[in-house]
Amino acid sequence: MLRVWTVSGKELVAVPVEELGEVRTLKLLLRDLCDYPLCLLQLLHEGVVLEDAARLGCSMDVQLVLLPWHGTTMQHRLAEEFCEACVSGEEKIVRTVLKTGFGITCGGLSSEDRELYDPFRLACGQGHREIVRLLMSYHPEDWSAEGGLKDASGNGHEEVVRLLLEADANLPSGLSMSREEYFWAVVRASNRGHSEIVALLLEALPGVAARDPQGSLRWHLGWVQYHELALMMSCRRGFAEVARLLLQAHSTADSRAAALRQAARKRNVEVVRLLLTAGVGREVRERILYKAAKRGHAEIASIVVDAGVTAEGCAAALLKAAGRGHLEVVRVLSKAGITRLQYLDSALFRASGRGHDEVELLLRIARTRRKARGGTLAKGLLRKRREAQRENWSRRRLSKARASCSGLVKEKLKNHGEVLRDRGYHVYDQGQFTVQESQFQRFRPGHSGWHPRVPCDALIEVFGHVYGLNDAPSAWYKTLDGALLEVGFERSRLDRCLYFMREGRQLTGTVGIHVDDSVTGGQVQNYERALSLLKEKFEFRTWRVRDGDFCGARYTQSEATGEITMTQESFVQKVRPLHLSPPSAEDILQLRHSGAFDRFCKVSYRVHYLHIG
Repeated sequence: MLRVWTVSGKELVAVPVEELGEVRTLKLLLRDLCDYPLCLLQLLHEGVVLEDAARLGCSMDVQLVLLPWHGTTMQHRLAEEFCEACVSGEEKIVRTVLKTGFGITCGGLSSEDRELYDPFRLACGQGHREIVRLLMSYHPEDWSAEGGLKDASGNGHEEVVRLLLEADANLPSGLSMSREEYFWAVVRASNRGHSEIVALLLEALPGVAARDPQGSLRWHLGWVQYHELALMMSCRRGFAEVARLLLQAHSTADSRAAALRQAARKRNVEVVRLLLTAGVGREVRERILYKAAKRGHAEIASIVVDAGVTAEGCAAALLKAAGRGHLEVVRVLSKAGITRLQYLDSALFRASGRGHDEVELLLRIARTRRKARGGTLAKGLLRKRREAQRENWSRRRLSKARASCSGLVKEKLKNHGEVLRDRGYHVYDQGQFTVQESQFQRFRPGHSGWHPRVPCDALIEVFGHVYGLNDAPSAWYKTLDGALLEVGFERSRLDRCLYFMREGRQLTGTVGIHVDDSVTGGQVQNYERALSLLKEKFEFRTWRVRDGDFCGARYTQSEATGEITMTQESFVQKVRPLHLSPPSAEDILQLRHSGAFDRFCKVSYRVHYLHIG
């Protein structure tokens, strides 16, 4: 059994040695029993000092001695243990240290060493209200200079903040906390989103300003700077309630604009709505809308549009969103009534040029709806007048074309106005309504037409996606592009007519297209499955393996080695010669009806392939 005695001969404790082991364990036990700092405890056995790492004997008596805390080394150890007690909330240890006269100022240490040990700030930061009250009672005139308010406010300890505010209100003006302490407390509480503490501090600030010996004007100038910082930090973190309190207390146009930029960047929707309600300038709103469109923040863009922007500001944002391919932002901006038709056209051109198909489709729908909706009364009347002019022009052109069309079953006319003029027909040109490329037909002999007012020999114009029109190649490309992507190919970033199929990082197949010709190669199971799906979906005219023509050249592949050979001589040998003298218009029509015109076109196409090859 081990017994511990005081200097006066009083037995403190008797414990089995097996439960202790080392001297340090015994000191920790005595620290809990006597409430003395560990660094002040010293144990003696037969006049010899026991080190902390020494082992205790089975049956021995030791004597407890309290060391003085004077001296630099001891003061450092005592200050460190004092701070640990303030952090862990050991009120008895704190009280014992305070009774020794050490205190929160760590008296005896140099000014540099005191910056390392700040027990009052540590207790406030941990929220130990009783310890804070104890420290304030031992140092009623020194605690206000220690700066614990900002630590308690930043960590959200409302009771400690309330205690400090009440105590500071009762101090003389020369001993109260500094205005910077209050300002930083508001900033830290705002950054952490402690709305209750921010409300307490804002309520106490008028009294602090009245007690400021430097004057209310200087206090106000300092407060504006810290207020802008607090508002910007709370908006960036998305604390709407804190932002509302700060806006009610004080705000300027510049501070609201800076806070709005931070909130919009972080996509804090509620804060953005709050700041827009408080009021910001039009230029600021349009700038925020542009940034939201650039980043693809559809919710922010919707809120800003509802707050009000000009047509030019909305157009700039729409162009940026269309160029970046942000579908939801384009949806918001295209629905806005302020977007003009010419801006929709510009956005449609940009989306189409950069390959954003979904955005392009959405803008086409919005453009069609906008045209159908019209605009003001004057624009509506002008549109109706133009439609009437176009209908009248089409009717007169159709009536003038009721001349003889003998032998003409189907004729595709490019630049049809000049051809009709060559035949003696009078063509009415209505400027913007002139069709650059159309397709004309007439009824077969014996057909009475679908309407009694349309004669049998009338020349009929066909509209729509027909092979040979201007938009036929682009329509076929979009269809084939969607089918290739659907079956597993991916489009090349450098060439939009080249597609790859991969398994992991291995290239397993490729497809190249040129108008309505294509060439492909591959060998794995997924590639064969993709080709089967394409054959089921499209009716390919010919499908040749290891031998075929592509872009004016003949390609052959060796079945044994896999080597691919390209030559234009084999391609040229297949072209049949067609001798033609300079023809007249009547000769061309006769050539067309005789069937040789098709052969002439094939020759022209193959010569074109040779040219580009």
